Amino acid sequence: MGEVINKYGVAKHFKIQITLDSFSYQRNSESINKEATLDGLYVVRSSVPKETLNAEDTVKAYKPGFLTTITQRLIQPGLTVE
Repeated sequence: MGEVINKYGVAKHFKIQITLDSFSYQRNSESINKEATLDGLYVVRSSVPKETLNAEDTVKAYKPGFLTTITQRLIQPGLTVE
């Protein structure tokens, strides 16, 4: 049963009770809120000197679509995402 419940990796966000004749669940608000604080939080680091590519432009370069253009024009290999 555990494999089915956690198929999408969200079992930690529910309090589940299963008996022989019933099934009930509640949202685990504490777990949901804790994970929501980290949603969309990334560390972007670059080996390109800040004189060439400052922090704001590094973040912009990470965003889809813009990375290809800026890489071709100003970044040598070295942008890493952790």
